[in-house]
Amino acid sequence: MNNRMKYKIQAFLRINFPRLYRHIYKAVMAYFKFHYREREKHFGSLNPDKRFYVIRMRREKLGLMGYYNSILGHVRYALQRGLIPVVDMQNYRNPYLSDKTFRKNNAWEYYFDGPSDYSLQEVYKSARVILSSGETPDEAIPRRLYYRVYADKDVAGCYFDIIKRYMRINKEMEEHISSVYAGLFPQNARVLGVSSRGTDMIGFPGHSIQPAKEELLELAIDEMKKRDCDYIFLAVEESNTVSYFKKALGGRVLADERKRYGGFSGVVGIDIVSDSGSIRDNEEFLRGKEYLTTVALLSKCCCLFGTLIGATLGAIGMNQGRYEHVEIYDKGKYH
Repeated sequence: MNNRMKYKIQAFLRINFPRLYRHIYKAVMAYFKFHYREREKHFGSLNPDKRFYVIRMRREKLGLMGYYNSILGHVRYALQRGLIPVVDMQNYRNPYLSDKTFRKNNAWEYYFDGPSDYSLQEVYKSARVILSSGETPDEAIPRRLYYRVYADKDVAGCYFDIIKRYMRINKEMEEHISSVYAGLFPQNARVLGVSSRGTDMIGFPGHSIQPAKEELLELAIDEMKKRDCDYIFLAVEESNTVSYFKKALGGRVLADERKRYGGFSGVVGIDIVSDSGSIRDNEEFLRGKEYLTTVALLSKCCCLFGTLIGATLGAIGMNQGRYEHVEIYDKGKYH
């Protein structure tokens, strides 16, 4: 059974048999919570004086910024306990590994430096290793991360320091991002970053309400005037929104070259961007590379207007508090 069929069944049960769905959901979550509980392991004799914390997640369908913000929370937790954090996106399924690279490559290191100087291979031969819980921390929930962390300058500063020291974009990706930035952003221009979601998770209970493209354009133009910006950098995955903005504003809309999506069914819980097929070679790696490039470019704008999604929060973290102004669109959550 493929993922799309599973989502269709889940959506059917949730809509037509909500009580049955809740019971099944609770049972499944209880199983995963036990199976992916935090526990200490002894893999070998290396580094007997060190205690490692292997960051793992059971969720296979997060976007890259979902993983990024989750890992931020896990790194924070590890440092508070005096543990050495190491990211394992090698032995746990995620959208950035193919069947051929699963258990062979650490997808985190495609895009970021490791949070410590210890490799995953060395850690799995070490004497004192704590496997993290597979549950995502509060930082994985954009609404909580924004209001509990980034809206408070004192708390945000601590997180910015963690990102700067432990979650650096690797050299190869930095060079790529710098090249795209130089070719796309007019020199010395004031650019408003605009971030929203128009593809998957629309209408999904618990996720933040997203504006339609017509409302997003109206709000973005208003924000451009307020912040005296010359251009908009549009960080969206939905192709129709880019076309709509460019039709209205022409060359004042900047958008990086990447795979974009359209034709989603609109049926709650069925469409997931990471399940969208492609004929490109190395699709898994390219998906993450393009996503990270977009978010990094968003972090380089002078001001930000965004909805409460992973990309917005990832950009705020990468920006390190340098935005002149951050305006968040928050109309509540889907029910």
